[in-house]
Amino acid sequence: MRHRVVENKSCVDRGSTPLARRKFLHILISKHSVGFQRIKNTLLMGTDYGTHNQRPSAFPVKDGLFKQRDSARAGTITGRERKRIQRVDLVGVVRFLMMRFLVLFRGTFQGFRHPEFCSLVRLIGGLERADAFQGLQPCWKGEGNEETRQHGDVFQWVELDSLEEARRIASRSVLIRAIFICWGCGRSYQECLDNVLETDPDMEPLLSDGDESFKCVIDGFGRSYSYDDQISKMTFFTPVLSKLKAKVRLKKPAHEIWIMEDVFPSKGHRHIPDRSEQPRQVFLGLKIADGGHHYASSYTLKRRKYIGTTSMDAELSFIMANQAVVKPGSVVMDPFVGTGSIIISAAAFGAEVIGSDIDMNVLRGKEDRDIRSNFSQYNLNFPAGIIRCDLLKSPWRDGSVSGGWLDAILCDPPYGIREGSRSFNEYEVPEELKAGHIPQTKRVRFSDHLVNLLDFAAKNLVVHGRLVFWLPTTPDYSDEDVPTHACMKLVSNCEQVLTMRFRRRLLTFEKFHSLERAELDSELVRLTYGERSTKSAHTNFAATVLRQQHRREETLELPRRK
Repeated sequence: MRHRVVENKSCVDRGSTPLARRKFLHILISKHSVGFQRIKNTLLMGTDYGTHNQRPSAFPVKDGLFKQRDSARAGTITGRERKRIQRVDLVGVVRFLMMRFLVLFRGTFQGFRHPEFCSLVRLIGGLERADAFQGLQPCWKGEGNEETRQHGDVFQWVELDSLEEARRIASRSVLIRAIFICWGCGRSYQECLDNVLETDPDMEPLLSDGDESFKCVIDGFGRSYSYDDQISKMTFFTPVLSKLKAKVRLKKPAHEIWIMEDVFPSKGHRHIPDRSEQPRQVFLGLKIADGGHHYASSYTLKRRKYIGTTSMDAELSFIMANQAVVKPGSVVMDPFVGTGSIIISAAAFGAEVIGSDIDMNVLRGKEDRDIRSNFSQYNLNFPAGIIRCDLLKSPWRDGSVSGGWLDAILCDPPYGIREGSRSFNEYEVPEELKAGHIPQTKRVRFSDHLVNLLDFAAKNLVVHGRLVFWLPTTPDYSDEDVPTHACMKLVSNCEQVLTMRFRRRLLTFEKFHSLERAELDSELVRLTYGERSTKSAHTNFAATVLRQQHRREETLELPRRK
């Protein structure tokens, strides 16, 4: 799939390296008047410029973009406006070199889709690519209630550099079903067919008589189809499918052509869709990659050897690892490791993991099962270390001097419901008993763990390292409840509603610069003893959810900072 430039038969391969595209853009920037004229002639004169996998209106065509430049040359606008138009033209050229894909998401965790996708763009393309990423764009922009807009936006547009980038992102994402090159779309089957015939998409792999093969898949979000329905829908696209010369193979074909319907119930998710209800959108596309939803089924808790009452769901664990930009060789830590359900996802992506917990019973395991049993079950490398320690009295060496040693911190702090927030109790132990002594613990406030978690992350994460953790909340939540730190910035805030009174938010922080130790300590004091800690939704969380007043935190003493 290529875009061709008229002069000297030079071309830019969309699947080429980013370096080649940057060199091409450098030519256009240094000689923008000539370069833009080349692309203008290419688009306006109908020269072979390849096929873009979207509607023709998405091209930087003559309607506005180059018409303004012609006006600038004619002297009808000022010099300042001329510079602005040049910048707009350059944005159009960059978009001209991008590929547009159709992303089909699963129907779960809709609020986590965009943060996970953006994190994977950064993982695959780096920081510069993440800064330039434009985000996902919902395909449906019509009418509907709030529930319809949230649950029904499983179809999203995205612009990426190449097919390889799209495949790598899809293989890591647990929320993506598949990514497609969209041949056509519309609000009805007829409109979709007309769009395909009008744009004439690139079907080169399927037009040859070689060993290529394909099959058609009928899929609908909100509806199932009988055999006769599937045949009728495939027959409708005969003007397109009849052009294909590749062999039809139902088992293990080389390509899959999907006919997709968006038939989300107009009355909401809890209503059964009417069979006579017309689809909101119809898509025809070529699947290029499957999503990574197999991670959730392969590592499900149902078949795991060692689990506990607070073991994290496998799907959410992999979402956390993706948002933390975990990659092979990363050093990842969970300071509330429990049964190791979160660090298993990081280890599955090739990271070196470390865990700690204050509960000695969960670290010891039961019978012949413990945390290492889960790693053996999935043939993963054992953790570099599992120790018992207290985050409030951290034994880890301060990493702020050396610039940090952790690439990511993933954790689910105890809320005080199934497991309480606890710290080591301070008391004198005789010398003869210290060798085998196991310290007692006492209950502490959740906000103390929260603040020390951010302080620990700020001191030990490398620059651009990420902290991903769950914050318990109630319906009284407000943005003021989110903790802040001088060298940590909030990247994403995703809500998961569990009950009418209980919900939690997955917060992702990124360390963007380092601070001196004195500055870190002063920031810690402000967060710990500020007014915000007594008014947030997570204060007295267990007492509010369980309606047990003896669980209130006002009677607990403040822990001593190390």
